[in-house]
Amino acid sequence: MQGKEIQIELPYLKLAAKQWGNPAGMPVLAIHGWLDNAGTFDHIAPLLPDLNLVAIDLPGHGLSEHRPMGTNYHFIDYIEDVVAAADALGWQEFALIGHSLGGAVASLIAGTIPERILSAVFIDSLGPWSQDPCQAPHFLQRALRQRKNQSQRKSPTYPNLEQMVAMREQVGKIETKSVEAILRRGVRATEGGLTWTSDPRLTLSSPLYMSDDHARAFLENISAPCLVIEGEQGILLDNPRMRSRFGIIPQMQHQRLPGNHHLHLDTPEPVARSIRCFLENHKR
Repeated sequence: MQGKEIQIELPYLKLAAKQWGNPAGMPVLAIHGWLDNAGTFDHIAPLLPDLNLVAIDLPGHGLSEHRPMGTNYHFIDYIEDVVAAADALGWQEFALIGHSLGGAVASLIAGTIPERILSAVFIDSLGPWSQDPCQAPHFLQRALRQRKNQSQRKSPTYPNLEQMVAMREQVGKIETKSVEAILRRGVRATEGGLTWTSDPRLTLSSPLYMSDDHARAFLENISAPCLVIEGEQGILLDNPRMRSRFGIIPQMQHQRLPGNHHLHLDTPEPVARSIRCFLENHKR
């Protein structure tokens, strides 16, 4: 099952999305990771047929529109984008599934509008990336230097799809079949070959990170049941800031499953089983 292509009209741009499952089922917004797209859920969504699952391409990713020139891709703006998508779909209450960056976005949404969130699943993610506030001037200086030359920033061109697959495989230990799922909506033709559909400005450094106290405040304010699915070879294990957050969310379950950071793509069956069991036990 490939899912149905849909478009979500926000007041300020258009989002591309894919919809799977039962239209009468629990409404679920699925949010992908940085430089991925809705294709990251291609392997797991068909294993969740009882849900009304809509996986969006965040702005600048996949087939969604890019933000206008003169604006930037600040992490905090994704919260408004996703909530606006839920509003456009007519969903007052909904669940969230987020991977990596998408999990961080989902955690802030769940902590900001807890009254609207039925439940949340964070795949190899637990809150936003944070930094010591003392480093804030350094990060802002770096971002300003990069943005000064952003008009020259362009996506690279590749002669064929095989080279793009090989390049993406090297990032994050992701399997070929998983790369292909993401690249189905992540590649476009250009003069001289192929290039990414994603906005090259997405690779600019963040000008400002949350402190860990900021991140923890959002997690503490989540009232919905949450499930953290950690890959045994994922990114949470070696991150002290992330590991210190276990136990902060009042209703949180934690499962470790075999796999790398993209375990929902590489080995979707056990991840889907965990999600089905979790959602079944927390129906409202």
